[in-house]
Amino acid sequence: MSKNPWAETLAQFKAKGCAVFENVSVYRANEMFGCISRTDCKWIICEEGVKYAQYDNAVKIHFLEKGKRTAKTLTLSYKPFFIAVPTAQAIEPDDWMTPQADGSRVSRYSSHDERWELDIRAQLKAAGVDPLVDYQGWNSHEKFKAAAV
Repeated sequence: MSKNPWAETLAQFKAKGCAVFENVSVYRANEMFGCISRTDCKWIICEEGVKYAQYDNAVKIHFLEKGKRTAKTLTLSYKPFFIAVPTAQAIEPDDWMTPQADGSRVSRYSSHDERWELDIRAQLKAAGVDPLVDYQGWNSHEKFKAAAV
């Protein structure tokens, strides 16, 4: 069995008090269209209370997609939408395009319509999936208050 090259990094983030989850699927809003996509990850790290631009309480998500070698970082600030669930319980979001009678396809909703988020929440609830992480409604302007030890 080969050594996990990320084990030391994950341990360092855990020691800093960050939430670390392995074998998760994440749902996040597409930056251009607002539709929800699913990404399967080997691990994610949730680092809260990060100063980012004018936000005092942004969230940095470090993640390694399954099948990839390079980790990525996503910074959540204004009106974030990010949900993580165990991959074993993950569902595929509905297709964001709907077929038309003439054979073409159009988007189900306009860009950044709130129904994208409502739909995936309803689908997860119907499947009985409880999120491990849910940053919808996160207030990035609020000063970060570390949990009491």
